[in-house]
Amino acid sequence: MHIYIEREPGNQCTISEVQVKDKYTFEVFRGIEQPWRDNKPFASCIPAGLYTLIPWSTQKYKEVWAFYGGSVGLNEHEAPRYACLIHIANYASQVSGCLGLGKTAGFTKKGKNVVWYSGDAVKELRRLTHDYTEPGDVITCKIRWR
Repeated sequence: MHIYIEREPGNQCTISEVQVKDKYTFEVFRGIEQPWRDNKPFASCIPAGLYTLIPWSTQKYKEVWAFYGGSVGLNEHEAPRYACLIHIANYASQVSGCLGLGKTAGFTKKGKNVVWYSGDAVKELRRLTHDYTEPGDVITCKIRWR
């Protein structure tokens, strides 16, 4: 399975199109992250690059995915960035160096960027990636700027 994230830079947040593809699947989601802040841990969006997505669970984030590769690791001392996840979030303020996944993107009545139906999007991504959780199964993710 391959996930492609194409994103637009912004001052308040980063909005992206998230395409999920394999030979049977093509789904499009929307993503929201913090703006680019020179790869600062827990403050910047995830750096552009090629990653492996690893199934991940913590007490706070159950059944989500962690990015692994480049300057992003799974543990605190492994790389400059760690624990960059895909999880439920509607606003950039709800992600700290992670990607919030939604079904659609738009604006609140006050003009704030938002992704809608985040819980539904994460549930759908779980369903799509269900067959990619065995050892040897790989989900690759490529992030790039438009």
